[in-house]
Amino acid sequence: LGLYIGLFPMAFYAGVRVAAGRFRPAESVVGRLLLAGYGASVWVVTEWAQAHFLTGLPWNLLAVSQVDSTALIQISEWTGVYGVSWIISAVSLLLFFSIWRMIRERRTLGRQPQYEFHCAMLILVLDLAMGVQCMTRWRTGNGYQEGAKLPISVVQGAVPQEVKAKGLEDDVVRERYLHYSKLAIASGSKFVIWPESAAPIPILNDPLTYTRLQAMAQPAGTGVLIGTLETVYTGVDTEAEYYNSAYLLEPDGRMFQFYRKIHIVPFGEFIPFEKQLPWMAKLIPIPGSLTRGREYVKMELDLGGGEVLQFPVLICFEDIVPHHVRRYIQPGVGLLVNITNDGWFKRTAAPWQHAANARFRCVENRLPMVRSANTGLSCVIDRTGVLRNYFATDPEGREIYGEGTATWSVQTGAMGADALTFYTRHGDLFALGCTLIVGLGLVPAVAGAIRARRRGVQAEADAAEFEARV
Repeated sequence: LGLYIGLFPMAFYAGVRVAAGRFRPAESVVGRLLLAGYGASVWVVTEWAQAHFLTGLPWNLLAVSQVDSTALIQISEWTGVYGVSWIISAVSLLLFFSIWRMIRERRTLGRQPQYEFHCAMLILVLDLAMGVQCMTRWRTGNGYQEGAKLPISVVQGAVPQEVKAKGLEDDVVRERYLHYSKLAIASGSKFVIWPESAAPIPILNDPLTYTRLQAMAQPAGTGVLIGTLETVYTGVDTEAEYYNSAYLLEPDGRMFQFYRKIHIVPFGEFIPFEKQLPWMAKLIPIPGSLTRGREYVKMELDLGGGEVLQFPVLICFEDIVPHHVRRYIQPGVGLLVNITNDGWFKRTAAPWQHAANARFRCVENRLPMVRSANTGLSCVIDRTGVLRNYFATDPEGREIYGEGTATWSVQTGAMGADALTFYTRHGDLFALGCTLIVGLGLVPAVAGAIRARRRGVQAEADAAEFEARV
């Protein structure tokens, strides 16, 4: 998986190397400015390819480094996360050229206006000004029809990965989730969220968990979202499909709304080209491939009094894929819900990074998000990408890996048709524009290479003919 992610910076280097030969940055200011813009576009193209190739895994794109610069990332409403990556790349290249010029001109005693530095500052100032205006606009509604604040609970089981993988201590795991769910419901929660694959036994095959949970939730009018693995037998033999799923236990006790994960992770949840290259299964340490879900689902939770909360469920890394998330958003949706199991990462920075990636989905689509993790970062993110609350078991807020439950008052509502963002409606137009720019820039280089090859072939033919005559 690391090798897969590492391919794309290599492509960026190759693209900029080709562009540098054409724009000749050492010779003119215009060449340097063009190379900065073109190089930033190349970077965006590599990130966009990373988000799509072999289903895609756009983990820790360059923009994520600036996730806490709230004003700077608001441009994502129009460009997606890729616009922020473009700004960082372009500004970095411009500052590099500015420093390079200062060093060179100090030696030559030349004095020229620092156009590169001025352009870098102009880009930043315009982006920050736009960001501040966006934050003000969205924090005052802007077409998002706010409802009452809803008490929502997350249950963090903190089940070790080796226990989950081997199916050990199923009874202990079940009791842990039921215990914390009972506490959450007693606190007044109207929506309890279990993390990814929390149910130790597929929920449809576990009537004990279902009936006990129903007995807790139904009298309180509370909905419970349950992460579970699911096996669907497709033939008379042992053929089966395996899904990473989520089921909604509704306040009236019914459970018929479900979602099966669509965007499965290459080399983590499925093996690319497994049928064509069966030997790859021996190199990749996963027990087998999951089946891709087929339907984009918008769940509905009846809150009573005629109010309904509509939300999509994003399972695990689905919340880091921009083009995937936007497909769920339509008028009426009021919340994003992510359930995840970051137990793979143990006590590393990765759970924080996962949440940082997810924060861009809130900005792109202008919807709040609640995340429930088995272990990692269970949290609430607002529509401007700000981390508002998160679960921790210590006063300093550093111990995010423990077990327990937390209940937060979350502003929900419904997205009006006129409030859908440019990115939600049109998707990756900015990234596609960068792709067009990069493609047009490569045309002369490719044409030149073809001409050079033809000249080489012709020269070889002429040399052979000359030798034949001699």
